[in-house]
Amino acid sequence: LHCAMLKAVAQDYEGLDEWGAWVRAVQSPRLPLTWPALTAQLIDVSDDFSVYCERRDEVSAALAKGEYSDLTPCQRVEVLAWLADRALQSERLRDHLDRRAEFAA
Repeated sequence: LHCAMLKAVAQDYEGLDEWGAWVRAVQSPRLPLTWPALTAQLIDVSDDFSVYCERRDEVSAALAKGEYSDLTPCQRVEVLAWLADRALQSERLRDHLDRRAEFAA
């Protein structure tokens, strides 16, 4: 689930020079192993993560080490909720949902 949401978010960063390595890492077959660290990188530059979690630095540090298991259950839910929100704000995902709604109408 985390990987799918990262892929949705990454589509909005394609073509941006400073995000090239991150986007390539998300598109890599190693994503199931690297998603915690890639999520930490996204958290580190996102102002809105603090709305979901008060311990941003603690969560980011654990994820950067690849240690998702170090997070409390509450922190895991907070990361998932934030990532889901980011995915829903993705331009390509919104376009896809709009097309589906038009087709269903």
